[in-house]
Amino acid sequence: MENVNNEQRYICRVCGYRNPDHNPFYSKEGGSEHGICACCGSESGYEDFGPGAAERNRRGWLQKGTKWFHPDLKPENWNLAEQLRRIGVDLKDYQ
Repeated sequence: MENVNNEQRYICRVCGYRNPDHNPFYSKEGGSEHGICACCGSESGYEDFGPGAAERNRRGWLQKGTKWFHPDLKPENWNLAEQLRRIGVDLKDYQ
């Protein structure tokens, strides 16, 4: 496992949601904490595990209309393109 910085621990690898106020998705060593993303509902270590898993789950979430798993946590000024950029993804690649 490779170490991840503190910021990366709180970012969902499927949708890029940053979750600093809750449990981390990943340990400092890079292992999964099996956190559930409030945005896309993905479980770290499951929906982002293995080659292409995060990509497949991201594509499915986008195709279903980016419905929030916990809508009460959706920020008022939510910006999908900005959120995806956190994980190096360009929204244009999915349109």
